[in-house]
Amino acid sequence: MIGAGRSRVRLGPRVVLGVGVLGAVLAFAAGVGVAKITIASGAESASGQIELGGALTWWSPVTIAADLIPAPVPTALSTSAASPTPLPGTNGSFVVGTAIAGHAALRWDFSEKSAPASTEFTLTITYVNATTGAMTTLEAFAKTQTSPPTGTMTWSVYLDVGTNVASVSASSELAQQCPSSTTCP
Repeated sequence: MIGAGRSRVRLGPRVVLGVGVLGAVLAFAAGVGVAKITIASGAESASGQIELGGALTWWSPVTIAADLIPAPVPTALSTSAASPTPLPGTNGSFVVGTAIAGHAALRWDFSEKSAPASTEFTLTITYVNATTGAMTTLEAFAKTQTSPPTGTMTWSVYLDVGTNVASVSASSELAQQCPSSTTCP
């Protein structure tokens, strides 16, 4: 007995659960109000989630698309910081890693404008296999022209994903300027 004329109020499990959920929601809302959370996301496509990351003002990702490796297979970008692939003075295409003509591919189109002369940069491409969940990261190295072109150059970079582009559930790319020749992040 709690006291004369008083009865005990029993809270059922549903009420306790409801109060607990309400408390959690309020705590989360209060936390979001204190800490700014920014989530950026690319567009959905047949090849999964697309993320374009542009860290260089003179080398900008323009599009990413599902495509096929062209024939003949474009030149592979160097995988060594000590010997970056020099970009030619005309628009062009490259592959990251190995490629077979006709295979499914992810294609990134980049725009190069007002690039500093003879500047080495690294292009990091990461993708996730939709079937296995395995994440693969490829790193390639390129170097801008000794005499930068006066106009805007367009570059296509292909990643061979085998026989089905749907095998990729997510992909990202990041380009970073190297602090000095043969020394990259």
